[in-house]
Amino acid sequence: MEYILGVSERRRTVSGTEVTALSEETIKADIQYDEEGYDTKARERYQRLFWEPTVEGQEPIIPDILEKTRASKAKTESDGVVTNIVQRPGRPEMRFVEVGDKYVDTKILKKRARDAAHRAHLRARKQQKKHEAIAAAKVAVSA
Repeated sequence: MEYILGVSERRRTVSGTEVTALSEETIKADIQYDEEGYDTKARERYQRLFWEPTVEGQEPIIPDILEKTRASKAKTESDGVVTNIVQRPGRPEMRFVEVGDKYVDTKILKKRARDAAHRAHLRARKQQKKHEAIAAAKVAVSA
């Protein structure tokens, strides 16, 4: 059946080795790039020219902003991870990672809080009208 369909094990392995060879070359190129430590000034100059035009003698603004953003993002990512590992004898360990408000939509929460405050205000106004009506009825009965 494989012969009729033209399926060959050799073709499967050849394509698999091509992908493996490509990934190995990529890894080697990355290692070589890291070891040689290419000129960072050239990279900064390219980034400056790419992001914004600068007047001669002035510093670019965007790369500094990007650097600060990356630093703050790295800080929040490192601070926010809380992991709890539970180990029981005879069972594999369970790892609980606190995700915080990663899956919470803040817009929806703000809208809910705003709506709740509005409903509380309406209830308070209704309650006040009710008390005023009772007080007016007491005054009318006693008069």
